[in-house]
Amino acid sequence: MSEDLLVSIYCRTYNHRGYIRNALDSMLMQNTDFLYKIVIFDDASTDGTSDIVKEYAKKYPQIIQALIMKKNTWHSPQRAKIDSAFMKKYLTGKYIAYCEGDDFWIDPYKLQIQVDYMEAHPECSMYLHNALWFNCIDNTMKAGNPYNCKSTKDVTSEEIFMMYNGHPPTASFLHRKELLDMPNFFLESSVGDYTLLLYALLYGNIHYSNRIMSVYRQLSIGSYSSTIQNDKVRGFYYHFGLLQFCFKYNQFTNYKHEGWCSRKIQEYASKIIQRESGNLIIDNYVRECMDQKYTFSGDFYEYIKELKRLQRQIYDKSYISITLREFTEKYQYIIIMGTGNFATILAEQFANNHIEYNGFAVTKRREGESIYLEKTIWELSEIPYRREDTAVIIGINPVDWSDIKNSLTEAKVLNYYCPFLYDLKNDFDF
Repeated sequence: MSEDLLVSIYCRTYNHRGYIRNALDSMLMQNTDFLYKIVIFDDASTDGTSDIVKEYAKKYPQIIQALIMKKNTWHSPQRAKIDSAFMKKYLTGKYIAYCEGDDFWIDPYKLQIQVDYMEAHPECSMYLHNALWFNCIDNTMKAGNPYNCKSTKDVTSEEIFMMYNGHPPTASFLHRKELLDMPNFFLESSVGDYTLLLYALLYGNIHYSNRIMSVYRQLSIGSYSSTIQNDKVRGFYYHFGLLQFCFKYNQFTNYKHEGWCSRKIQEYASKIIQRESGNLIIDNYVRECMDQKYTFSGDFYEYIKELKRLQRQIYDKSYISITLREFTEKYQYIIIMGTGNFATILAEQFANNHIEYNGFAVTKRREGESIYLEKTIWELSEIPYRREDTAVIIGINPVDWSDIKNSLTEAKVLNYYCPFLYDLKNDFDF
């Protein structure tokens, strides 16, 4: 056995009395030819979890190192800094693995398999694997299968961003220690596993194995997933944090993954403003978050203002932003792109604000499609007006913004604006 510590396992726990023994036993059963250490961060549990952690630390002093907090740090404004300082100080192995107090591993060779691959592939920044999802509400269990794969593969950036089949559980992560040195905005996000994946994406390949080696407890009592689902304030904070993070990540990477970032930004914005059929009072949710001591970054209100503008754009039939009005006034001909719900919203807002428009345009007309709301429908490439004199207002959900822009470029559209796009460059006129 190597005398160098190769893996540090980070186990964060809070009120996991019914699960923590299972978690620790699963880590202790690992069969490896290298040294590993379990580092436990107990965030001031109140249900007896701390006593169990102390018991294990006393029984296995060479393997387990435990820090029992006297005061819970979850809502602390300094939580990100506390977590970062703790991890950098105590996680000293070449590789970092994770197993939160309510999850557990089921394969005794999990660490050995992951480390062997990482040692042989220096271009790999992180290794993930398949896991069983245990639903604590109905006691069902099934494989998560986050990536379509029969054995192993490197995961694409699209798969990492979009999480089409859900997220890979944190208990499947093993990455190089250097990834702990991430910028503060990664640490300040409302969710750590997704941001860590996107950081790893910048520093190498992310490898995945379909071998099931751990169990993720979904919706366990007091768990993150359960809280987000049942607590509207927490759900707001969660999606807002991800929205803010994706915007900053896009800038941080110099727009390397702009297409996927844009999709996620629009997705999170939609989830926030469409809650409760558009009756969400955003300022009230921010106030509730602050009352519950959730922390926001210093520039958060710019993001909030854009959410409020976007919500008015979708739900207020009398609303026209300064930006949209000024844009339409520059051009002789105004065309609405799309014939769906967002296009109808624009048509109503234009009518209520006495803005004339000439018709609708679509990428490709369906057979027999020629009139919508008593206006002509053209294909984008067939708009009969001079391109220099014409403005196209996008009345389509911009979740596929890159595809929309490509269609506009192919049709040689010069002037366009999408009022439904979440964009901090929009004017705030309220």
